[in-house]
Amino acid sequence: MTGARATVLAAACALAAAALYAGRALLLKLPPGPLPLADLVFLQSLFALPAAVFIATWRGAPLMPQRAACAAHLSRGLIGMLHTAMLLWVFLRLPAGLAVTLSFTAPLFYALIAWLVAGEAVSQRAGLGLLAGFAGVALIAWPATSTGGAAVTAAIDAGAVCVALSAGLVGALITFSVRRVIVRGERAETLMVSFTGVQSATAAAWWLAAGSPASLLAPWTLVIGTAVGLLSTLAQLLVTLGHSHGSAALANALSFVAIPLAALGALLWFAERLPAAAWLGAALVAVGGASVLMADLRRIPAVQPTPQQPPAGGAKVLPFSRVADTRRAA
Repeated sequence: MTGARATVLAAACALAAAALYAGRALLLKLPPGPLPLADLVFLQSLFALPAAVFIATWRGAPLMPQRAACAAHLSRGLIGMLHTAMLLWVFLRLPAGLAVTLSFTAPLFYALIAWLVAGEAVSQRAGLGLLAGFAGVALIAWPATSTGGAAVTAAIDAGAVCVALSAGLVGALITFSVRRVIVRGERAETLMVSFTGVQSATAAAWWLAAGSPASLLAPWTLVIGTAVGLLSTLAQLLVTLGHSHGSAALANALSFVAIPLAALGALLWFAERLPAAAWLGAALVAVGGASVLMADLRRIPAVQPTPQQPPAGGAKVLPFSRVADTRRAA
């Protein structure tokens, strides 16, 4: 495939995945009331694990992690399940456009963690992106914490905003931890399998402990939960396909298209009208997050492949994190 065609394919996959992610947030708004969270997490995990195994097999990666890293994989899988549950809870509680926007704050937190913990340099472009992104977060949170105003303001729950930001921080910590493991020679696809395997087992245990088997068969729960799981899995397969054919920087930047798609869909479908400050904040988060990702990907040099590392053109994305890049840091 020529370079131009590969770029077009990567861009098309990224845009299609963004549309599916936005559609997932909109689907969760269809039921008349919030769905059981344990059921949603369990149904999503049912589709995530087979997809992870398929991707790892397709890319020729081992399904089992290195024995010395099993404990680390277990802890990351547990944290990943918490991250998934937090995001789904936020999608159920916040307007769709804002929920999707705040789910993209992980790159902002990752840049801060890499700077404060690992001492990584922050370029001028990334610094400006951080300022813009967190200014957007402040604008989104401002109407959530204000009193009075339009009725729509009350729909932006301050507690849900805090949970969304916490989910972004957790996602950034997962990405930071995963990159350190990849530097030590673990394959990204292998990490994905172990991650989703632990998450699926934990989600099943939570589902059974919550006494939800009967509620799973409720029409809204079964239909919406299955649709959300399918959309998430298909979107992740598209992300992986796009990263395998084109630039990771381009694909990650285009993933932020999910923000305006979700906001526009919520406006047209559910008549969700947000304060002007929230719209401006969403735009700043999108621009800031994309700037940080582009700056981060451009400064990571390529390295020569080793027997434990995929060759050039190999895995470039961790499907459980839209902001992850598997190339090694120098």
